[in-house]
Amino acid sequence: MKKTYLLSLIAFMSFLFIQCSSDDSSRVQNGTLLVNGNTFALGTNAPGDVRNSVLSGGVSGFYTTAFSITKNTTDPTDLDVITITIVNDQPNRVDGTYSFANENDQDALENYAVGGYFSAANNSDYGTGQVTGTVKVTKISGNTYKLEFNNVSMGRSGTSDAKTITGYCELEFQSLL
Repeated sequence: MKKTYLLSLIAFMSFLFIQCSSDDSSRVQNGTLLVNGNTFALGTNAPGDVRNSVLSGGVSGFYTTAFSITKNTTDPTDLDVITITIVNDQPNRVDGTYSFANENDQDALENYAVGGYFSAANNSDYGTGQVTGTVKVTKISGNTYKLEFNNVSMGRSGTSDAKTITGYCELEFQSLL
């Protein structure tokens, strides 16, 4: 049940960010993220163009906060999206350092992260294989969060191909609820 709920939330986040819009513009954009050593261009939210989103929810004893960070590009074939879902046992708590849990580890852990990376360039989903590393999340204020990636490696099932994310970003995320 836990895995089904989490996978549903991640799938929901991956597609919903494209369709949402807001009259509020995001102005906070700090940091440098590197993916396989290359700069991941951080974007800002604008009316009709949500680049960074957050969604929180849960049921008693199982709470999630999901972040979506979209590469700043106007070329749909160059679209990349990082999704990070924080899972914990406390409502309204997201600050902390989280290790990434793979499918077999999730039932044994109470507080962990699950990640994904979509690359339109090669139509590939990363995070379906082995995921390692940590992410530190700090809520600055409102919907502004700082995410620090410590050698987060997201693999693809059945391949040795992976995306490694390092660095940090401090962004104002558009709430999807």
